This record gives sequence, structure tokens and C-alpha cells, in this order.
Amino acid sequence: AKALLLATAGHNEEALDCYDKLVAATPGNADAWINRARILNALLRHTDALACLENAFRIAPLRADIFLYCSAILRTLGRHKQALETCDKAIALDDNLADAWSHKGDLLHDTGQHDAALNAYARAIETQPENPDFWVNKGVVLNDLKRHEEALKCFDIALSYKPNHADAWCNKGNALNGLSRHSDALPCYAKALETSPDYADVHWNESLTRLTLGDFETGWRKYEARWTRKKADKYRYAEIAPLRDLRDAIGKKVLVWAEQGLGDTLQFCRYVPALVSAGTDVIFAAQSRLKDLMALNMRCPVIDINDNGIDANYQIPLLSLPLLFNATPASIPGQVPYLKPEMELVEAWRQRLDLSPDRLNVVIACSGNAQQTNDINRSMPLEMFDPLCKFCRLFLIQKDIRETDQSYLAQQPEVRHVGQLVTDFSNMAAVVENMDLVISVDSSPVHLAGALGKKLYVLLPWATEWRWMQDRNDSPWYPTACLFRQPRAGDWHSVIGNVAAELAKISNRTPHFR
Repeated sequence: AKALLLATAGHNEEALDCYDKLVAATPGNADAWINRARILNALLRHTDALACLENAFRIAPLRADIFLYCSAILRTLGRHKQALETCDKAIALDDNLADAWSHKGDLLHDTGQHDAALNAYARAIETQPENPDFWVNKGVVLNDLKRHEEALKCFDIALSYKPNHADAWCNKGNALNGLSRHSDALPCYAKALETSPDYADVHWNESLTRLTLGDFETGWRKYEARWTRKKADKYRYAEIAPLRDLRDAIGKKVLVWAEQGLGDTLQFCRYVPALVSAGTDVIFAAQSRLKDLMALNMRCPVIDINDNGIDANYQIPLLSLPLLFNATPASIPGQVPYLKPEMELVEAWRQRLDLSPDRLNVVIACSGNAQQTNDINRSMPLEMFDPLCKFCRLFLIQKDIRETDQSYLAQQPEVRHVGQLVTDFSNMAAVVENMDLVISVDSSPVHLAGALGKKLYVLLPWATEWRWMQDRNDSPWYPTACLFRQPRAGDWHSVIGNVAAELAKISNRTPHFR
């Protein structure tokens, strides 16, 4: 009892001492070993906790709850295969153990086995239909599968059992965002925050919704929750003070460091020269593939993001600069182009590219990083660009070609793959500068073309990222861009048809936008 009270009060070291004495006095007490494991787990001594559970197994080999707890610790350690095997042992001992079925769903979800996860959650719900957590878990998987209408039903059922369920409200908001019902999502996030005001994932998701709707003031402020949300990226350079107020930076050395993807760096690097103009001594840490291009344009020293031992008074991650500058859609800094290529490289690529003298020369990209969370929606088959070949000479700029696109590329001479020859973004910028137009899905070539001030057609899925905002065919980030949105989920045919119609209008005109 004393150990339990100490643990409840958060005095885990003292509780552990009590359990040490208890297991020494009663080594055949399985519950004592389990409770000792719980304390060790709370102290992040996961391997020691597993050793305790091994003792509990030997004493009570038929207790399903021991296997389930062991599986949970294995999941924490990232040992998913072993965790799943252990969870199945718990289910074999007690087929009606709802928590085990739900945990199995979590493990399957973790490893991308979505259909199997749905089946596991369905079994948990069958056993305990009034458990709101099981309905939320099922809805989260349905959200991942972009089955947002079905997910909404799950969250509503969860809320009928527990009206103040913060996870249910948060994920209902996410489902509404997935249906492009952004204004409807905001009240859901507000309800989640009534129950859990410090819930970082809710603030993060609300920030994306606010930015989509053009509310930059609230959006950028809440965007800072990205550092405290679940599975957050690491905030670098702990030894350097974070910059919170632009006034503090005047006359001081400030390290700005790139975060997230290459496209994000290309989009937001425009704020670096603005910080230099404010009177600060800036060092910009950029990704290796972008370093040379940034050094040519940023008006400050540029280093590799992996460099260590940097001396600075303050630091700030790149995507915190809009908040620092109180950005609004009308006050985005940097005249276009805010990036310029190296002209010697432009000329070298002009000699190398075999440009068409009488048709549009167009850079295209049909897919981006396959690991990007929304890749399944934003990428499209290369063969869908085929209707554009009669208007253009196409140059495929992406380096990686997916297996499903390779056969089309091999048999279509009007599409030239230059991506494998482009070693970094300085060379990519030189290629793009030689083009009349860039046509791309939402990936880094879009942001490069926009930064270079090239004529740009952006091919967007029905539910887009926040940066493209809502119901616009233009962008405050890139004045030379025209946005082509899917009219319904998955409908790339309409998008390409609209692009082809635009190209047909200009095909008889002078083909050079430059």
C-alpha cells in the first residue's frame, strides 16, 4: 500500500525501493513484480521492467494481462514484431480481452497495416462497444486511409459516450479538414482545448487550419506547437538561446536553421535576407543540397545544417520567422524572384538540354518524397502528363522514378529525364531557368520555380496542404503560380485536362514566357 501511495504521488524512486523490499520478501508474488515493472517503466528503465515481467511470467504463465503489458513496453522500445507476437499470446489466453485487441490495432497501425488494424479495433469494439477510445482509434486509421466520412461517424460515436473526449474532438477536426471543411474543424479544436488546454497536437492542427483560412496571426502563433506535439522533431542547438523578439536580435549574431523539407526551405528562405536587413548578423544553416544556392542568394554566411560548434547569440528555426515578422498574406517579404541561379550554370545547361525552338520547354515533376505523409494524394502517375506532349517538350526533373512510371518513360521520347543528372539545387535552378514553364505536383520543384519567378502550374489534390490556402487559383507566396485543384478526391484527369486547355490557348502564341 505504501509503494502504491508513493507511486501515485510521483515518488517513483521511493516506490521502487518499497517494491525491491517486497519482491525480496515475497519472490513468488506476481503482482509485486508487475508493479515493480510499472515503476521501472515510469522511470524509463524499460529493459529492467521487461526483466521484472519475465519473473511474473514464470509465476503466472496463464495471465494475459502480463503478456499485454510486456507487449506495451516492447512497443515503446520499437520492437514491434516481438510486441505483436506477445500481444497475440495475450489474446490466445483471453480472446475477449478488449484492451489486447485495441493494442494489437495500435501495433498494426504503427507498421502501416491499416486494414488489419481496423479488424483488430472492430474486435475490441465488439467486446466493449461503449469504450470511446476504441472508436477513436478506429477513426484515426480511417483518417489515415482518407476515409474521412467513415471516420467522422466513429468520432461522433465516441463523443456520444464521452462528450469531453479531447482526442475525439481533435481527430474529428482532422477529418473535417480532410474533407476541406476547414471552418467546421475549428469548433472541434476549441472543444478539445476546453478539456485539454495544453494539448499540443490540437494547437498544431488548429494552426494548419488557421493558415489555410488565411488567419496568419493565430496560425503562426499556434504553429510553434510543432516542437511539443507527439513525435515532434528535435529542436536543435540547445546551448543557444531561442530568438522570440526581433528587437533582441539587432546587432546580434543569429543562427537561422532549416527544418522540415527542402520545399519548406525554398519557400521560407525569403525571410533570411529580411532578417539581415533588420540589422542582425545572420548565419543560415541549410540542407546540403541547397547550400550552394542559398550561399548565392541569402546575403549572409551559409553553412551545412549538419555543422556543429556554431557560435551565436540567438537561434531560430526557419519556419518561426513568419511569426517573428508578424506575417500576413499581404506582407510576405521578398520580391519575386528572391532566388537567382548561377548564370554560368544556366548557360552550360542551355547547351546541354536540347531545347525545342518551336514548342514550350517545360519542366515537370509527377511525384515527390515517397515518405511524405500526404504523398499518396499529392503524387500522380507520370503517364497522365501524356496529353501535354503535343504542346511541349517535357523535361522530368525529379531524380527518383517510381517503378510504375519507368515503363512509360522508356517508351515516350517526348519526356526527357534530366533529374538523374541534376546533382543539387544550384543545377536544378539552372535547368528551371532555361524553361518556359514548370508543371509539377506539390514538391520541391514547385517552390524552386516560384522562388525563381518562373511561370508555374501547380497540380494540387482535392485536400491540399495549408500553404495553398482555400479555393484559390493563385498564391500570395508565388505570384507567378497558377493552381490547378482536383474538383474531387483523386481526379487527376480533370486537372490535366484543365492544364492541357490552358496550353492549347497559348500554343499558337510566342511560346516563351521568359
